[in-house]
Amino acid sequence: KTRPRRPGSLASAITHCGVSSRNTVWTSQQADRVNPMPGTKEDKQDKFHHGVAGERDRLKSILDSMDDGIYIVGRDYKIRFMNRALRSDVGEGEGRFCYDFFNHDRSSCEECQHGMSSFGPFTRREWFLPKTQRFYDVLISPIHEPGGKISRLHILRDITERKQLESALQEYSKTLETK
Repeated sequence: KTRPRRPGSLASAITHCGVSSRNTVWTSQQADRVNPMPGTKEDKQDKFHHGVAGERDRLKSILDSMDDGIYIVGRDYKIRFMNRALRSDVGEGEGRFCYDFFNHDRSSCEECQHGMSSFGPFTRREWFLPKTQRFYDVLISPIHEPGGKISRLHILRDITERKQLESALQEYSKTLETK
């Protein structure tokens, strides 16, 4: 003989999922983890973790919606994050060493890491990327990750068209000077 289950109860939820609870003994702690009581510590932690996950997803969505390429590199030179724009231009590189992925000398990475303190100003440079055959204005800034680690945020803005126009303007200027 089974007891009737009230809708919304733990036993009802388990039965609804196709799992029988007839031979299962639940402690109140286990039941609270599955369906925390409102106002309890577990409920507050659950809400906090959902809030953090929501904010993380929102930030990732914002970064993925940008046209500029964005990537984050840790002190170990490994790429920790790449946004959608950069992945579509150069492929997936998360988890790889930046100097291997972008095919440049490791000394340029060391210069990037060494030349900037954790609270220092951002740096800016122009960079030609052979993988894409394009020129970029690169903004590099330190970011503080949870746990105190410091990484580098790189924002790449494609300036190829501007560089081509500058080159054409210089050529035109040279032709005017020779006349």
